[in-house]
Amino acid sequence: LFLLPGYALLSVLLPKSNLDLAQQLIVSAGLTAAIAPLLLLFGWLFGLKLNRLIVAALLIACVSVILWRKGSDWIRRFSLWKMVRRIDLPNILLIFVSLLIVFIRFLVVRDLTVPMWGDSYHHTMIAQLIVHNQGLFNSWEPYVPLRTFTYHFGFHAAVAFFHWITGISVIRSVIIVGQIFNILAVLTLYPLTVRLTENRWSGVVAVLIAGLLSPMPMYYVNWGRYTQLAGQVILPVALFFCMEVAEHESWDVGTSALAVIALAGLVVTHYRVVLFYLLFLAAWFPAFLARKWQNQKNIWEIILRTLAIGLVALIIVLPWIWNIFTGRLPQIYAYLLRGQVNSFIYNEYNAIGDITFFVPRYLIVLGIGGGVWGMIRRRWQVVVVMGWIVLLFLLANPYVLHLPGTGIVNNFAILIALYMPASILSGFSLGSLLEMIRIKLPRASYVVGFLLIVVALLAARDRLLTLDPHYILVTKADEKAMAWIRQNTPADAKFLVNSFFAHGNSVIVGSDAGWWIPLLTGRANTVPPITYASETSLVPNYIIEVNEFARKLQSTSLDTVKALQLLRENGVTHIYIGEKGGSIQPEKLLQSSHYRVIYHQDNVWIFEVNYGGTKGSD
Repeated sequence: LFLLPGYALLSVLLPKSNLDLAQQLIVSAGLTAAIAPLLLLFGWLFGLKLNRLIVAALLIACVSVILWRKGSDWIRRFSLWKMVRRIDLPNILLIFVSLLIVFIRFLVVRDLTVPMWGDSYHHTMIAQLIVHNQGLFNSWEPYVPLRTFTYHFGFHAAVAFFHWITGISVIRSVIIVGQIFNILAVLTLYPLTVRLTENRWSGVVAVLIAGLLSPMPMYYVNWGRYTQLAGQVILPVALFFCMEVAEHESWDVGTSALAVIALAGLVVTHYRVVLFYLLFLAAWFPAFLARKWQNQKNIWEIILRTLAIGLVALIIVLPWIWNIFTGRLPQIYAYLLRGQVNSFIYNEYNAIGDITFFVPRYLIVLGIGGGVWGMIRRRWQVVVVMGWIVLLFLLANPYVLHLPGTGIVNNFAILIALYMPASILSGFSLGSLLEMIRIKLPRASYVVGFLLIVVALLAARDRLLTLDPHYILVTKADEKAMAWIRQNTPADAKFLVNSFFAHGNSVIVGSDAGWWIPLLTGRANTVPPITYASETSLVPNYIIEVNEFARKLQSTSLDTVKALQLLRENGVTHIYIGEKGGSIQPEKLLQSSHYRVIYHQDNVWIFEVNYGGTKGSD
């Protein structure tokens, strides 16, 4: 599911690839991540409903295409001895590190049944709505009264496909697919690093660093930051093929088509990661053209075919870009581009914080060392990666150059993505050293390989501690309570749940498992997914109403006439207090005749609202 579509496409469009098998498989996985949302996009455009049978048929078709294009070649060239001889030390290490990364990623989440923290809630809801609608949708009902869907959807497409083919629940599928993308976001750095450094040892080290030594991207599991992760699966592959197109001596249709598909898939997978893509090219392309200019080689043809990639990709996704303007995202970005930002944007939302939490000091030193070594060796492609880092930080801090746009991409989004350039640069510095050892002391390379395995195992032990319970909103106690709600409350019940204001007091978000009630029980609650701020609602002034309701309740005790009237007007029948808790205190509700305990186990409380009791206090 995460390999065959891309491999089938690669076998058709690039049948005589110079890539080795490892790079072919990894690139195919990145292409598949781009293909999934594009299939949903075309289904939406042409009214095609997707389901398990269609996904199964797609995979069968992919197998057929691969056998048609590759089968006879495999049979003709098959030789076990030749296959074994081709597996050299870098390949062995790559296989070992990759398997270790897979093992660690899934071992850590083995007991996790509901995705963690805030982002996971709306990601799960979007995936569930895609499954329910058999494709892209407009209405968010029955969960929330929104009438537009303009969010990027690459990760959610993959979750839906995984659910259709396996039958595993969408909630659990979010966790599993999140780990698959976490693995692929590391592996897709391998072909990009090899291309930039021309050294397979550097590629192996880059995978080792990003997958096991660096806390990112594995730490994403705590935040549910899976959509950016999905974009960073496609990003290295999209860059790889764009560079391939530019560096070809002539226009290659197959390579260009793959570059277009990767870029188009990236656009609908994560809007901000597209900016990462453009900034890399902004650093790489002028340096590349400068070298071509010295040799006076078809400069204008290179520029033309590179621009054509962007133009064709834009044409493919143009219907979705048009759809984005039905929501509120263009208004939000226009507001930021006008420079109308408040102190929250500068002081909190865009705060840099402790960089070493995202990239440890020794990786910073290795990365800087790789950049310096690249300059000494005049490896311009490595130096470009350092330029990319500078541009990424300028993207998050345009005010440094007195430019507008602060807040469109914040420093946090950049810091959690730094594992990519840091791994490439560190891979170059260590990979160059390993390559020199291999050339001068061939037998010593096996000792180095053994040391890398030891380092990988030690790093894997540290990664076992990645899961932070602080970010778990739905605990085992909450899951029991959710089962009780499904069995013991009416279908039209609506729960008041713990919440707080976030993003400069512009939106409310849940602080405990009560946020998940609509997805886990089918009952309504008072806190919508955070996307209510970026979509258009069926209810006029919906954002204002949701926020005002929360503000009014925060300003008064629940045992007052004002609070009871607010609850009645909003149809609240129950109150849920999860194990993580929040602003609603059960002790105060126990003292009131308007709230009756109907469930209490561990630290989870469920109250029924009694509007017919004694009058509340003033």
